Amino acid sequence: MDSSTYQKWVREVVLPYLNGREGYLLQDGFSVHAKEENVTILQHARVEGEFIPAGYTVVLDKAIHRTSKPFYCENCINWLTQQQQQNAAPSRIIVARWSRDAWELVTAVSIINTWNSLPLHSSQN
Repeated sequence: MDSSTYQKWVREVVLPYLNGREGYLLQDGFSVHAKEENVTILQHARVEGEFIPAGYTVVLDKAIHRTSKPFYCENCINWLTQQQQQNAAPSRIIVARWSRDAWELVTAVSIINTWNSLPLHSSQN
């Protein structure tokens, strides 16, 4: 991904999904995400961007993806089996809704427990 692709994603996926509302975007520290021009486009879109500290994306894998991915996959399979047309693809809005609904399954307790179990976190106490 480069800056132009990132900005296109913000314009074509994030903004239509938010539909004029403010938003919050949690991102890893990939250099493109942190570029000033990309932070600025989020700010102009009224999207607050935060970055996961290096070494902590494992929290996403353990606490979030393990909980949300099966739900997301189930929605995708259900959608595909209901399609009459070959090679159909869900709209970006549908995919964003699946992501939102999957996120709602993740509990704060799960994230806190995973965070506290990380060696990087516990060694700093």
